[in-house]
Parts: sequence; structure tokens; C-alpha cells
Amino acid sequence: MKILKTIALLSVAGIIGTVAVNAENIQEKRGMVSEQREMMQHFKGKHQKMMKIMKQLDLTKEQKVALKANRKAMRSKMKAKRKEMRGNRNLSDFVTVQGVNRSAMIEKITKTATTMANIRADMIEKTLAILTPAQRTKFVELLKGDKL
Repeated sequence: MKILKTIALLSVAGIIGTVAVNAENIQEKRGMVSEQREMMQHFKGKHQKMMKIMKQLDLTKEQKVALKANRKAMRSKMKAKRKEMRGNRNLSDFVTVQGVNRSAMIEKITKTATTMANIRADMIEKTLAILTPAQRTKFVELLKGDKL
């Protein structure tokens, strides 16, 4: 009988330990998900602010169609560029036994950031080209006031 109680007690302790470990893993995963959600909310917030600005510009149907096509083209361009950059993102290219090749790392990161900034600048230029002069003025004022 004593052995049976010991086995039962060890079984319960094992189950409790397993549940505690699994609960900890779930909490870690939830933390990661909440960080991702937070990051997405940041980007979603910027998108919502831009949409709010666009609504205030009294766009025509033609302008809305052109802007939508512009966004779609930019989105696919950015997606392709990100995919390309992910393939080229290899830390081992810069780290050796002797240390880190800072200049090469900085050059690569600067090139990537410049490329993405150029794509974004192209998007803004195309957006401005679609707007009328009065809408451009209002767009710039709203952007400055909203601090996107």
C-alpha cells in the first residue's frame, strides 16, 4: 500500500510539473505573439493615419483608383525587395574569428535602408503626382500636423 501511495504521489507531481512547464512555454509564445501584434498595430496605425489624411482630400473616383493601383504596385515592389533582402541577410558574411567587418556590415545595411527609402520616396512622388495642387498643399499640411 505504501508503494502504491508513493507511485500515485510521484505521478501527480510529474503531471503538475509537466503542466507547469507547458504553461511557461505557452506564456513565452503568447509574449512573442503580443510583441508581433504590437508591431503590427504600430504599422496599422500609420496606415490608418494615412487613410484618414486621404479621406480629407476629397479625392475623385479616378484619383482613388490611381492611388489604389499605386499602393498595390508599391506593395508588390516592397514585398519582392524584402524577400530578396531576407535571402541576402547573412550575419556570417560579416563575422569572423578576428572580429566583425564593421565597414562591410554598415555598407550593406546602409544600402538596404537607402533602397527602401527610395521606394518609399517614389511612392510619395507618385501620390503627389496624382493629387491636384490644392490637394498637394493640404496633404503636406496634414502630414506635418499628424507627424506620421
